[in-house]
Amino acid sequence: MCQQGVLAAIERIQAEGLSGISGLAWAKVADGFGRRGFGRYNPELASLHCPICHEALPLIRRALISESFNLPDAAVYQRLVAARPAIALGHVTEKTTSSRRPTESVRGKWQSLLWDVYHVAFVDVEGEHLGALSVGKPWAKGAIPPTLQPIVADCGAALASARAEGGIPLQSSNTTRDALPAILAEPMARHGFVYAGKEAPVPMFWWQHAADLAYQNRSSGLSLAIEVKVDEDREHPINQPLADLLSHNAVLNLRIPARGAGLEHDAARHAKQAEKLLEATGRVAFLVIE
Repeated sequence: MCQQGVLAAIERIQAEGLSGISGLAWAKVADGFGRRGFGRYNPELASLHCPICHEALPLIRRALISESFNLPDAAVYQRLVAARPAIALGHVTEKTTSSRRPTESVRGKWQSLLWDVYHVAFVDVEGEHLGALSVGKPWAKGAIPPTLQPIVADCGAALASARAEGGIPLQSSNTTRDALPAILAEPMARHGFVYAGKEAPVPMFWWQHAADLAYQNRSSGLSLAIEVKVDEDREHPINQPLADLLSHNAVLNLRIPARGAGLEHDAARHAKQAEKLLEATGRVAFLVIE
């Protein structure tokens, strides 16, 4: 895969401005994983000639809407479909919340995380100019909880039992989330973690994010975020776990579906691939309780 070609292409666009890609043919694509559209601000996809290997590189662009941050999933999906590194351009518009401009630290962590895990170069665009790209920076927060997999196993067993007994409401992810601290208290305490209460939103790359549930290990200081899904966001499997990694040591992405319907076959296959790449960091686990 031509990773150096992606970086060289970005340097060229940074030097020339957007006029350097004005002649590309753009096509609307899904706002996440799959071929269907999901919203008003669907991204567009084009092929960029790699200046090093001379093959096509996927280039995806989307408006950065601070309260609907779907570009990470859309970009990773197109990168996996093409089986090549990709460039994601997030355009800052009048709909973007200007107060959420990323600090240099957040920029470096976010871009390095997307690059290290998925080989996606994630760059913002203001006017005709690309922002800085900073990859190769440390993005992980501290140590990995050594008991992450046992935590996942114990929480999974407790949740499976609670679901079988009808003890988990599934009207929405909010009602499900609110019921989980009581169910997870014992298995989390077994590994030294306690519920840390409601988390304040943390600055991200032109957006803010707060984990659904946050747990703290009082002896080690390690933190664990839990994202809770019912049937929503199937087309956006990774953007929230990615955000959690900037402020937590590890993440458990938990889905407790009320219905069996999911993504179409190819999209589901690529979503599983994206999850496995994120799990390979050793800091993220995806768990489904059916």
